[in-house]
Amino acid sequence: MKLKSWLNLSYILLALLVVSVSIVGFYFLEKITLASDRILKDNYESLTYLDNMIGAAEKMDKYVVSGYYINKNLSTDSSGLAIYEKIFRDNLNKEENNITEAGEKELVEKLRSEFDDYINLIQNFTTESPAEYYPDLISPKYYSINNLCRDILDLNKNALVRKNNEAITISKELEMYMLIITLLAVVTALLILFKIPGIVIKPIIELTQNVIEISEKNYSRKLDLKMDNELGNLADKINLMSGKLEEYERSNIEKFIAEKKRAEAIVKSMRDGIIVIDESNRVVLINSVSEELFGVTEDNITGKDINEISKYNKLMENFSKELSENNEVTADSDIKKNYFRIFYKNKEEFFLKEVIKVYDEKRTSVLGAVLILKNVTGFKELDEIKSGFIATVSHELRTPLTAMSMSFHLLQDKRIGELNEEQSKLIDTMKQEVKRLLKIVSELLNLSHIESGNQQMKYRTVPVEDIFDAAVTPMLMQIENKKIDFTVNVEKDIPLIKADVNKIAWVLINLLSNAVRYTPEGGSIKLSAVKKNNEVLISVRDSGKGIEPNNLNKIFEKFVQIDEKNIESSKSGVGLGLAISKEFVNIHGGKIWAESEVRKGTVFYFTLPFNV
Repeated sequence: MKLKSWLNLSYILLALLVVSVSIVGFYFLEKITLASDRILKDNYESLTYLDNMIGAAEKMDKYVVSGYYINKNLSTDSSGLAIYEKIFRDNLNKEENNITEAGEKELVEKLRSEFDDYINLIQNFTTESPAEYYPDLISPKYYSINNLCRDILDLNKNALVRKNNEAITISKELEMYMLIITLLAVVTALLILFKIPGIVIKPIIELTQNVIEISEKNYSRKLDLKMDNELGNLADKINLMSGKLEEYERSNIEKFIAEKKRAEAIVKSMRDGIIVIDESNRVVLINSVSEELFGVTEDNITGKDINEISKYNKLMENFSKELSENNEVTADSDIKKNYFRIFYKNKEEFFLKEVIKVYDEKRTSVLGAVLILKNVTGFKELDEIKSGFIATVSHELRTPLTAMSMSFHLLQDKRIGELNEEQSKLIDTMKQEVKRLLKIVSELLNLSHIESGNQQMKYRTVPVEDIFDAAVTPMLMQIENKKIDFTVNVEKDIPLIKADVNKIAWVLINLLSNAVRYTPEGGSIKLSAVKKNNEVLISVRDSGKGIEPNNLNKIFEKFVQIDEKNIESSKSGVGLGLAISKEFVNIHGGKIWAESEVRKGTVFYFTLPFNV
């Protein structure tokens, strides 16, 4: 029998059980509902009518007694008697239309007759009537009416009890039948649950186990399900698939091994030092260059965690620190920080470290990393040659420029001769240009000294206020000339810092000079220093035009100048001031950065460590 047929049969049986329970439930529920409706309609309403008639008759009797013994007048025209007579007759009419029990009709007809006689006796009463008129005639009629009402009331109460007992009997029958149907349904459902899963689950368990074996590359395992249904067909297809996979595995494993060996050969033949690690930071592959640079062998470190290796290998320790950070590619913009001087092939060479993390396609997890030591000796030598050339040229240019500056100064000396107005203007212009060239030459010399590593630093332990004084004093005249609102704020109890006062003052002067240049007349500049962790954070805030977001990452690069509209060309440099400032701050172990908002101003920050 097909698996689909078994499932369909089980669904049909379960559906029949649900329908059967529903039909029985609806049938008895309808019977209980009808019984309840009969009780409400047939008897409960009659009880209400009769209770109202008994109450109205009592009220009427009180009016008759009062009129007979006190007023000597029994008139049904009085408001009280008329109201209660109407109430009695209205309820009597309703009761006549709701006669449901045997004998109830005769009692109701007799009640109407007695009530009519009662009303006639009241209307026939006169002042000449005998004294026994009420006790002998009217009072017996009232009691007859009251007794008839109570007889009808008892008749309906008895019927109410009887019908309620019938409803209880129906309810008990419903409970019995529902219990029987439920037991049958449970038994049938259990049979289905034990029979059908046994037919379906056992083969599925075998199929699952076979698939697990296939996932573990045990392609020789075969399924032998002798079933003429969908599961049997599925087992045949899985057997066919495992056979194909076994063939594919045999045909491609050699190719995979060849590709792996080729990749290893490429890595090992590269001139750069390369180490490949897996997601657990264990070494997978290392080439011969890395073996020599790190002083290890492939057999000794393959499969080991680089954090363990770094405990006794200082060079590996640099890479383990990089891997512990959440950076995709570790490449410091300050390249000199990544330079390593390593004695390699009987000479000192320069290497640049780089860590490249490898992610999966969705970039959700790290698959491993590649550690690279690039040999940049040639580039380093070219860089040193370039720095030396710049230093030499700058030095050679400084002497003639200084001479030219002295010559322009002498030309303006009246003892040599008078100059006309045009000549004076030309001399002033040339002096400004020579001054600008001297500034550029000075910056180039500073930069070349820093790059060559020959920059001499004269560290002193000083308070921040001393550095601020050294930087602010030369700038006061420029600040006053532009009527800039200049404020200085130094947080209390800032510890002493260890710094080269001249170099840090140069950085501040450069930042203040830029702030003055780009701040409009009447603007504001704020110089401040605050404690931040184990450093002092110094900031220069201006209210100038700001820097475009796409330029913020470029301003600390060499020879980069942002748009300088409305700034005299004679006051502009060649884009080395911020680059030199960054070098000075980095030498001190600090960091420098900028934040800006167009048309609202710029803030330059840099940090310096405390003298600890």
